[in-house]
Amino acid sequence: RLREFRKVLDKELAENLAAGKKVTAATWRGQSNKFNPENVTDGDETTYWCTDDEVLQASLVIDLGQPVPVNRFLVQEVIRLGQRVQRFSIEVFVDGEWKPVATGTTIGAKRILRFPLVTTGKIRFNILESKACPVISNIELFDTPELWTR
Repeated sequence: RLREFRKVLDKELAENLAAGKKVTAATWRGQSNKFNPENVTDGDETTYWCTDDEVLQASLVIDLGQPVPVNRFLVQEVIRLGQRVQRFSIEVFVDGEWKPVATGTTIGAKRILRFPLVTTGKIRFNILESKACPVISNIELFDTPELWTR
């Protein structure tokens, strides 16, 4: 049963809608390409985005290029550098304005948030509180069947 469940998960989470998409942020460590916001969608587990040490609140905007249905948000911290994010929110850009769809506390190695299906071209990840500069390695977006929303 577990193997069957794994196959279903792999199938449903196969298409990462954020893969290779443009990501912007107001700030990143030293404005260096090593810490560029687009590192969170590059598919490389060794790259990441982070802010300067004194910046404990920040946002990332993922531009999907066109409106697509989304109902899952996966985010990962660089856990070897410690769990830092304490509180965050996720917003979608719909009808010309940002609308909240999810909030959370800690992230750690991996966190998947679910929310009602929404069609959007942009998603904003807001780090509202962090105990040290946030260090985010990966963000993925998915459109999963209604079965997974219950």
